[in-house]
Amino acid sequence: MKPGAAMAAKGGEEIPEASAKREVAELFDLYVTYLDENRFDEWLALFTDDCYYTMILHRDYVKDNNLVAIGEDKRRLAGRIEVGRTVERDLRTHLLTGVRIDETGPETLASANFAVLRKGAINCSGRYKMTLVREDGAFRIKRCTAVLNNEVIQGTIYLPV
Repeated sequence: MKPGAAMAAKGGEEIPEASAKREVAELFDLYVTYLDENRFDEWLALFTDDCYYTMILHRDYVKDNNLVAIGEDKRRLAGRIEVGRTVERDLRTHLLTGVRIDETGPETLASANFAVLRKGAINCSGRYKMTLVREDGAFRIKRCTAVLNNEVIQGTIYLPV
């Protein structure tokens, strides 16, 4: 189903698209809240076991090349977080806008704009592009691509955005 369709699938029963959008918006809210509050175990639980997380600059994303800053499965992502917890200690705040369901079906494609504030300034911004699937009646993240609008990435990145 394309955007604007009247219904979205939920484990065999149909629910209004507005309800699905609320669920997707809640998932995005949890995603950024867990990162901001260093609740990384809960953040990882938002993902499927076979998930893949990518962080890529916008210019590389539009060229469809594989020059990614981060490209990891769940196990490697958990390892990155373990190191990042001890290295990146600055407080951060994620701002989120423009949550959209781009396509529904067996997998739901969703996106949202983001900006990450550190030390009172925008550290990075861009757009999350997620592939969501239902597990036990709830959306979980199968694939997350953080497309950064930054021209360059400053410093080493330990924690996901």
